[in-house]
Amino acid sequence: MNKGKRKKFRYGLIGSFICSIWLVACNSIVDSMKGESTIGSAKNQVLRIAEMNEASSLDPAKVVDNGSFILLNNVQEGLMRLKNKQPVEGIAENVNISSDQLTYTFTLRKDAKWSDGKPITAQDFEFGWKRVLDPKTKSSYSFILFPIQGAKEYHDGIKNQNEVGITSLDPHTLVVKLKEPMLNFLSLTTLPAYLPQRQDLVTKFGDKYATTSQNTVYSGPFVVKEFNRAKTVLTKNDRYWDRNNVSLQQVELRLVKNIDTAVQLYQSNQVDIAPVNRKYIGSFKDSSELKIVERATSYYLVMNQQNKFLANPNIRRAINLSINRQKLTDQILRDGSKPAGALIHPAISGIGNKSFRQMTKKEWVRYQPQQAKALLAKGLSELNMDKPPDEIHLLSYDDEKREVAIAVKKQLQDILGLQVQIDSVTSKEKIVCQNQGKFDIAVSSWGADYNDPIAYLELWSADRRLNIARFKDKEFNDLLEKSKKTVLPEEKIKHLSIAEKKLIQDQAVIVPLFYRTSSFLQKPYVQDFYNHAIGADYSLKWTYLSSNHS
Repeated sequence: MNKGKRKKFRYGLIGSFICSIWLVACNSIVDSMKGESTIGSAKNQVLRIAEMNEASSLDPAKVVDNGSFILLNNVQEGLMRLKNKQPVEGIAENVNISSDQLTYTFTLRKDAKWSDGKPITAQDFEFGWKRVLDPKTKSSYSFILFPIQGAKEYHDGIKNQNEVGITSLDPHTLVVKLKEPMLNFLSLTTLPAYLPQRQDLVTKFGDKYATTSQNTVYSGPFVVKEFNRAKTVLTKNDRYWDRNNVSLQQVELRLVKNIDTAVQLYQSNQVDIAPVNRKYIGSFKDSSELKIVERATSYYLVMNQQNKFLANPNIRRAINLSINRQKLTDQILRDGSKPAGALIHPAISGIGNKSFRQMTKKEWVRYQPQQAKALLAKGLSELNMDKPPDEIHLLSYDDEKREVAIAVKKQLQDILGLQVQIDSVTSKEKIVCQNQGKFDIAVSSWGADYNDPIAYLELWSADRRLNIARFKDKEFNDLLEKSKKTVLPEEKIKHLSIAEKKLIQDQAVIVPLFYRTSSFLQKPYVQDFYNHAIGADYSLKWTYLSSNHS
């Protein structure tokens, strides 16, 4: 691939403190690659992927699931986009950051257009971000915009939208003011909540906006041609500003429920990329087609505290201590995933070259079956119950992750004698059930949206829509706020470590299971298929098929 001329961001003065915190976002932003054509040499530039993550929505204000993140990352574009773990210029041509790190002035590309040919403007960004914040939208991701001045107050009904620090000075200039310096802010602008949105289309389609591929427009390298439960088809966006550097003419995402189907499609050359699990890793371990990548995703159980039985802290602690995580990863998963005794993934940075986990040196829970039984007895006594409920419902995905639920069910039955009923549903149905509180325990996961430990912990703030445990704890919330306000990196680590301990060891709000690793097969002719540990799983903008593919 030819690399065109490089444009660099113009930065204000970055203080020594800022340069010492959170490694990935601190030192530099990778230059984008713009310019000469990099069209792949193969004639047939059609990429086929066996995808297990079903997208539930095309609406940037409504997405919460991994499948939707992946899809929007490839058909939409914000001010920035991810490449090689770093944010690079997207719709923004450059950004100027004030010396106090509070004001970001983005200059938009004059040749940036929507897929229908209309120009992408700063007003589209201002409208889109404020729509996410509007309490009427009920966006689960509104909190991701709270670093902006007045954003939380507008969302909470305290201020009006004109008092939010988002201003479009002209069609190509967007000014954003933050409450306090935030090193990872440019990374945040790669997320769906920060995408531009067209006010005319939101008004025209109302509740139907972005529910189909026709009820929206696209700002990214691809557009959605087909969107259903069986297959999603993307085609190249011929109006995309950087279309000369997009090689693929079409992408076919074939939705599969299990790994067996995915591998069969791969081996019969019906797809070019397919996920694999322990069943197949051994067979491909010596093949260059096997790829194993880190994902900053932690899996855990969430316990609904509106359930009387699970509202008891000792019952939750008993469940936390009854899970043999090593057995789960070694005997059930066998895909490189690691046992988790905490929530924050080892891939997340701490200070300098050390990760958060290396700095805290703590895993907050381990397998202790005898203590688990004692805590169960204590909890039952406190509840004046002779035995556990006749049935506890465990909400699970209906795909390969159901194996995790089956293993958890067996351990809870063997150690605590709990009678567990697994409710397997689609990803979309699971989101609805969780939001409505229709579960007792849920197998869940969270992948960091940006490289900061708080990306995991903020999820459990009392005012978060994604706080499906209905957990409320003032001390926990105060610790998060202290971590945001301190100017000492060691103090921030300390506050967040205590908050994580409270969430897992003290209150047992969640039960950590494992840190995810992703394994997949990739044909040799697929080039520049960028995977991300943080944010959406992958980007297709730079992907191409080489000449040894016809």
